[in-house]
Amino acid sequence: MLSVVTGPFHPDLETALVSEVRSLKQENPLAPLALIVPSKQLARRVKWLLAVEQGLALLDVHVLTFHRLAETLIEEGRENQPAQVNGFFREELLRYLVDRGVPGADAFRDRRGMQGLWTGLWATIQDLKEARVDPTAVVQALDEGRLRSEDPARLAALVRLYAAVLEVDRALRLADPDDLAALAMERVGDSAFLKRMTRICYYGFYDLTQGQLDFFKAVAGAYPVTLFFPLRPASLAYRFAQRFFETYIHGLAIRVGGGPTQGAPPTPTSSSLADEMTPAVRGTCRIVSAIGVEDEVAAAAKEILRLIEDGNCDPLEIGVVARTLDPYLPALRRVFDDNRIPFACPVGEPLIHEPLVKTLIRFLRLPVETFPRAAVIEVLTSPAFRVDANRVEGGISSTSFTPRPDLWDWATRRLGIVRGNPVDRSLGDWLRLERAAKTGIAVPANDDAEQPRVAIAGEQVALLFDLVARLHRALSSLPKTAGWDAYTEQFRMLLPEYFHLP
Repeated sequence: MLSVVTGPFHPDLETALVSEVRSLKQENPLAPLALIVPSKQLARRVKWLLAVEQGLALLDVHVLTFHRLAETLIEEGRENQPAQVNGFFREELLRYLVDRGVPGADAFRDRRGMQGLWTGLWATIQDLKEARVDPTAVVQALDEGRLRSEDPARLAALVRLYAAVLEVDRALRLADPDDLAALAMERVGDSAFLKRMTRICYYGFYDLTQGQLDFFKAVAGAYPVTLFFPLRPASLAYRFAQRFFETYIHGLAIRVGGGPTQGAPPTPTSSSLADEMTPAVRGTCRIVSAIGVEDEVAAAAKEILRLIEDGNCDPLEIGVVARTLDPYLPALRRVFDDNRIPFACPVGEPLIHEPLVKTLIRFLRLPVETFPRAAVIEVLTSPAFRVDANRVEGGISSTSFTPRPDLWDWATRRLGIVRGNPVDRSLGDWLRLERAAKTGIAVPANDDAEQPRVAIAGEQVALLFDLVARLHRALSSLPKTAGWDAYTEQFRMLLPEYFHLP
């Protein structure tokens, strides 16, 4: 029940998709169709192609991503839906499982402080999940020596930790995006949505996870499906898609068609991106090879300067396009600023890059890290910190003296403060401020600072201690374990008390 059309995206696959939709709608304009695409970007392109460029009416035409199709089928069920979780949740779950000492945790417990450990560990476990690896079979193969590994003990620990994640998913009904495909596959035969469709068209994918592939096979085995697969046989540019097609798709199809449309250039034995361009476009197009994000952005900057200075182009008529801007934004802002290239971008910096957000995260992590000196000082001296409001609430007059946050870093260094007490979670070294507040902090006679220091009055030290003590009381009162809703409500009430928020 699967028909396959192959060819490059433009013009072959787009033309074939338009012809398919037009022919199905010609007999019955209300015929229900489902167009399944791998990404939101491609979904937007398909809608624009059909509705704007071709002027087709899209009554009862459903353009869905793989993910949205799976959600649609799952929502048809009456039982409780699984809770979808993201990567941040998964990293915290792994941290929790290792702390609890589940099987496999010992291999990672001594590396808990390693930067990027949880992100990398989750990426590996996610690959195992998407490939539908059976942890029991892998552990058995390792025990029997049928699997070669440089470090079989660590591999076994990783697989056991993966098994613990699967167990948590079953117990708490958690799901990643790829898990939805497996859940939806169980509903394919009984789906009212799929049964309504005159035809289901899959468009534009050239690689799938195991869960997505199984889901696709289930749909293609039960309903009339046409697959529009980007492929040009014997072309080096399509080698990856060729392998996937020959391994997983070709044997499923009852009919495979394709090839260049009339007027398209013949298929070469080897090709590049330029081979798919019409001669008129190819004559005005330059392809520049670059290695890495920095080189790509630098090449774009040089081309922009050349167009402005040598080609007399209006800067307002120059655009920069990328498949996704997120990984390019930091380099783009830096390189364009260095080259004095003004630009406007609809996508802003990630929120985590905002100074206020960094300060808030540092503030919320103070109890976890036992109030380290550097982090506490960075929070208290932040322009967003409400020093005056906390002075009044703490019982210290706001008019008796002027706070000197510029002295607090040196004061804490002078007193040898490192952090709070990691054993009983008390103030620890910070109590030295309370004692120093009675006398102030004098400048040592042998101080060799480049700029002369001034003695710090006791009232300044008292203010600093009062602020630290207030932070300690507020953050230590948070529950050690709670749900995200409870923590969110606590933070929503706490943050305006200490910070000027936009």
